Amino acid sequence: MKINNLKIALILMAALVMGFSNLEGEENHHLSLKRYALVVGANDGGKNRVKLQYAVNDAESMKSVLHEMGGVDSKDCQLLVDPDRAIFFKEIKKMEHQIQKAKTANQKVEFLFYYSGHSDEKNLMIGKEKISYKDLKSAIERMDADLKIAILDSCASGAFTRLKGGKKKPAFQVDTSHDMRGYAFLTSSSIDEASQESDRLQASFFTHFLTTGLRGAADISQDGRVTLNEAYHYAFNETLTQTQTSLSGPQHPNYDIAMTGTGDVIMTDIRQSSAVLTIGKDISGRVFIHNQKNVLVAELIKSFGQSIDLGLAEGTYRIINIRDENIYESRIKLVSGKTTELNDQQFSLTTKEHTTARGEPKSQTFHFSIYTPPHSKPDKIYDFNLFLFSSNCRSVKGLSLGLGFNFIGEDASGALFSGIGNFIGGNSSSLQAAGIANQVKGHGSGVQLAGILNSVSQDMTGAQAAIFYNYAGLLQGAQFSMLMNYVLNDSKYAQLALGANLANGKAQGVQAAIAFNMAYENLSGAQLVVGANVAADQVKGAQLAVGANAAKNITGAQIGMINLTRKITGMQIGVFNFGEQIDGGQIGVFNIAKSVKHASLGIFNFIWDGKTYLNLWGESTGYTSFGLKHGTDKFYNLYYIGADIDWDQSLIGWGYGVNLYSHKRIFLNADITAKAVFNRRKMLNENPALLASTRFSVGLNLTQRLSLVGGLSYNYFNNFDNEYIPAPDPLLGYISGDQEGIKHWVGFNLGLQFKLF
Repeated sequence: MKINNLKIALILMAALVMGFSNLEGEENHHLSLKRYALVVGANDGGKNRVKLQYAVNDAESMKSVLHEMGGVDSKDCQLLVDPDRAIFFKEIKKMEHQIQKAKTANQKVEFLFYYSGHSDEKNLMIGKEKISYKDLKSAIERMDADLKIAILDSCASGAFTRLKGGKKKPAFQVDTSHDMRGYAFLTSSSIDEASQESDRLQASFFTHFLTTGLRGAADISQDGRVTLNEAYHYAFNETLTQTQTSLSGPQHPNYDIAMTGTGDVIMTDIRQSSAVLTIGKDISGRVFIHNQKNVLVAELIKSFGQSIDLGLAEGTYRIINIRDENIYESRIKLVSGKTTELNDQQFSLTTKEHTTARGEPKSQTFHFSIYTPPHSKPDKIYDFNLFLFSSNCRSVKGLSLGLGFNFIGEDASGALFSGIGNFIGGNSSSLQAAGIANQVKGHGSGVQLAGILNSVSQDMTGAQAAIFYNYAGLLQGAQFSMLMNYVLNDSKYAQLALGANLANGKAQGVQAAIAFNMAYENLSGAQLVVGANVAADQVKGAQLAVGANAAKNITGAQIGMINLTRKITGMQIGVFNFGEQIDGGQIGVFNIAKSVKHASLGIFNFIWDGKTYLNLWGESTGYTSFGLKHGTDKFYNLYYIGADIDWDQSLIGWGYGVNLYSHKRIFLNADITAKAVFNRRKMLNENPALLASTRFSVGLNLTQRLSLVGGLSYNYFNNFDNEYIPAPDPLLGYISGDQEGIKHWVGFNLGLQFKLF
């Protein structure tokens, strides 16, 4: 896949870099900057061409870098996936109009074009259609931008690696600045070469190393910014090195630049990224960085004594470091807005993938030993191993059975049974049962059963069951313990413990415990506990506790004695509920919130952003009451005190109501109230009577704060045989009763309402 006059890629890149360097320079010239980018990924090159696997991935990676670190707003960065010719030129034309509209005397405009896909010597190949380099170059030249950068990573055909197409040139040395004008075209390979994409990288070589460089690996000067020269130099050397032994042969990126100006051309600013990973001075060798989906996002060679900053998205990463023929692994969590340093002490030695080489010993069908020193290094592979006190071998592929310690230097598969412990230095895909402990330093899959503890340093797929403690670097399965389960990173499916469950990353599934559940990141599923549930970030599901629940944000439900959250979309049900923003409701005894969208159903409710009124009304029962009305636009609580006309009886009341209708002038309310009625002289010696009412009231707004309120009520009275509290005598209305001391009637009420807040 050759690229002819399309050095467009190189030129556009240089220009973009120059544009990005404008961040500081523009301030000195009092010019504002506006950057636009059109990013295209096309896996389909039409009939008789192998469909690419990673061209769209390349485009998405480039868009992410430009938005996160290159100063291109998301609304000004257009991504096209497998477009046809009409859509392609429609978007080019649309961006041309945007640039023309944005261009002013005090604003500098820059444009970047990126393409990953098939091409030949004359055209870009998009599905069944072609776009000639001549047409593409003309479209770019029409852009009324001060800087124009084009990057082409295009391919023609391929077998083992897939082919992609300038002239072979070494990495250029260019120094440009904020006042640069012109263009830069960059291409991933020369005119007589193929460009290649890699299944290992899940990207093209050129784009992978270009984006890695832009994220900070190419920052040779260590000033926190990557220049065009640094990025291209890094991509050129890494691409050439990685393709020298490929089927398609070495690949030489190419460029064509025509710009004027002085100073540095800044491509990306590492400080603009969501999170920064600093690879410490004490780390050396080749470093591979994988995201939470195990996608390789960066790869670089690290020299000892010099740190490197990489701009990455927030999340958990798996870092592989290869040096001195050994493989080391670490996991690290990056937080938005923070710089996290990785040093050599955070790595642990892991094992290489086992392959059979010439001269390697065959596995031994049967082996028996009484004692093998644990620090010896036997080069043995057993199918069936029987031992008394201890066994030490390279690998087990079947059954290893004994009363003491089982030491396996590399991988184990099959079943391991020991009276004391199984210790595996590599990966395990087996059943492990031990009286005291099981330990796997690599990856684990299968089942671990132990009297005391189980440990898998990396990811565990399967089940762990121990009396006291289970540990896994990453869990996809289940943990069962009497005391504690702990996952260093993400947990998926189930953690069940009588004591506590902790997931240091995201938790998906169920955490169930007697004492405590903790998810340090997002929780998708449920936490069930007698004591307390805590989720430090987002919860999608439910927290159920006899004691307390706490979460930063929750979509679902919190049910417990005490429920705490900043924001909930759903319900809080408990004795004490607290939340800043309740996009749902609260049901409890004490409800406290800053704002509630729907309802707080409780004996005592306090809503900081709610509405509070003072009420004074008289009832046909002869009682006069003074109270507080508080709640949302829809629901409210009533708290009040009152007395009869003769002041012989007093009452304390509580109620709950709903605003049925509201307009500028009038409103309609319905509420249910319950009052405890006391004889003033016998208050401390006699039980109170009950007066319950259902009221329908109409309110007339006299001013913005003062309203006249009146309506009908249905009342029920029971004095519980307290002769000192006779049934009320309504001023108007019907009173009846089936027995002495129990009455019910229809009455009315009239009063004033004053809005406080």
